[in-house]
Amino acid sequence: MKYELVNVLKYKNFEKEEIKEAIEAVRDYAFSVVDVNDFVVNKIVDFSVDYNISAYDATYVAFAYHIGALFYTADDKMLLKVKKLNFVRPLSHFSV
Repeated sequence: MKYELVNVLKYKNFEKEEIKEAIEAVRDYAFSVVDVNDFVVNKIVDFSVDYNISAYDATYVAFAYHIGALFYTADDKMLLKVKKLNFVRPLSHFSV
């Protein structure tokens, strides 16, 4: 999870200190580990095919859907593809 945040922020041209601050802020949140059960795998297939996104991206969408969470992403291309999914939001809309 943390390496994904580093990767996204790096490619969105955040400065090193901003990335480190974001990682520190994430430490304050309690994250659950979700098993990839048959339901989640089927949702990965559904989201990947229905919205023409990678299985990798669909995995995050499926996990968020499965646990009833909002999913924030900085991937503008994916956001355009899944704009009908009201639980997927731009990272710029995230606030603490």
